[in-house]
This record gives sequence, C-alpha cells and structure tokens, in this order.
Amino acid sequence: MKKYVLFLLFSFCTVAQNSNELGSLLKREQQKNNWTNYNTIIQEIKDLMLKNSIYEVKKDTIITCSNYLNSEYYQALKGICTEMEALRSNLINGLDYNKDKKIIAHIQDVFNADNQFLNQLYLKRNKYLKVSIDRIQSPDAVDALPKEVCERYSENGELLYPTHQNCKDKGLTNLEEKNCFENFIRTQFSNVLSEYISDLYLEETLNLSVMITFIIDKEGKLDFVNFSRSTGSLHYDLMVYKAFQSIQRNTFFCPARKDNKSVSIYYNLPVKMLIPGS
Repeated sequence: MKKYVLFLLFSFCTVAQNSNELGSLLKREQQKNNWTNYNTIIQEIKDLMLKNSIYEVKKDTIITCSNYLNSEYYQALKGICTEMEALRSNLINGLDYNKDKKIIAHIQDVFNADNQFLNQLYLKRNKYLKVSIDRIQSPDAVDALPKEVCERYSENGELLYPTHQNCKDKGLTNLEEKNCFENFIRTQFSNVLSEYISDLYLEETLNLSVMITFIIDKEGKLDFVNFSRSTGSLHYDLMVYKAFQSIQRNTFFCPARKDNKSVSIYYNLPVKMLIPGS
C-alpha cells in the first residue's frame, strides 16, 4: 500500500511540473485561463477516482460498493470527462498550428501523460472492485409497453428469460426467444456505438472487447452493475456506458418470469468494437 501511495504522489508532481512549464509558454489571457481550467478539471477527476477507490485490506484487497453507487460513479465520470474533452478542444483550437507547433506538441504530451495516469487509477479500481446489489433504480424516461404485451406464462418452475416485442409471439421456443433477445440487445449496442465510433479519428485500427453486467428488473427496465471486463481504457468504457444509458432511456423489455411472477435477472453482455483506422 505504501508503494502505491508513493507512486501516486510522484505522478502528481511530474504532471504538475509539466503543467507549470507549459503555462509559462502560453501568451494570451484566454489561453492561460483555458490551461488553468483544464488543470482544475484534471484534479477533480483524480479526486473523484481516489475518493471511490478506498481499500479494505483483509485477506485480499477489495473495493466494495453497491450497483447504485457504481452507477453514480460512472455518471459523474461521464460528465466530468466530457468537460475535460471540451477544454482540451478549446486549448488546441485557440492556438495557431503553424506558429505554435512546439506548444501544441507539448500540450499533447501533457494530455497523453494525464490519460495514462487517469487510466491507471481507473483500472486499479476495476481490478479490485466488488459490486453488491443495493437497490435497483428504474430510469425515468421510458415509453413502457402495456402490461398485456408482456404477459407470459411459465410452467413447472420454468424460467422465461427477458424478451422484447421484436422477439415475442413468433412461435419461438424459450431458447430461441432467449437467443433472439440477446441478438436484439447486441444489435442495439452496435447501432448506438456505431454513432460514437463514426466521430473518432484513429491512425490504426482498434479492436476492443468488453463485458458489461446489468440487471433487467421485474418492470423490464435496465440497471447498470459494472464492467466485469474492461476495454482497458477509461475513454472506451465510458463510450460503452453512454451507449448503455441510451438503450436504458429509450427501450423497454419484457421482464423475466418464474412461477408466473416477474423477476429481476442478471445479464453479462460481451460487446466487441472494431474501430477502423484512417
């Protein structure tokens, strides 16, 4: 634990030193303000991560939180990282590519160093994270299907998996309907992620895989649990999280059924992203 704390302190000092050096190169007042705001937001992200990475050392090192608190963590990360990206754009756009090449290169070096450090903090938390189910939050804005659309009957303790109107009433077996539903939700993720990916510019093709764990509650609504397998990148995990939220807000599912009662059920959904390079 001592080594970990010393590493954090050393990293903070290194980044701060680079930031001070770069701040002295910026001439215009707006540039200096943008740089100050950027460093403030980076510090806020670090504080947020450290606040949510408290260790309890018993037999093993474990970070524990509920699904509700983990959702709050990702929601906060999403908002503050969006603000960080906007400040980065302002910094670069406020410089002249021809006259300020040295400064732009220096800024990019600082951005890369910050990305590396934030990613280390993020992945450290994921490595030791254990999420418990505290309560299930239902999204506010869902166009719910009428109850009769989702009326299904199970016999002899049979579990009917969640489904969607696209897969229901097609004469499918329970297994076929389960496969249809899983293909449907993968397609939903693929469609939303494609919109985000289309805005990315990469020099090399990137092949990423991730596993997202969530619950479909007894009302047919989605609730985020955690990333049981990360992409290895805060940036791309947040992209998947935003896609999840989009589906959560705009899609209603028929809940799982057991003994003719609606029940909540876990899902582990593997997602693969192939992002072509230029």
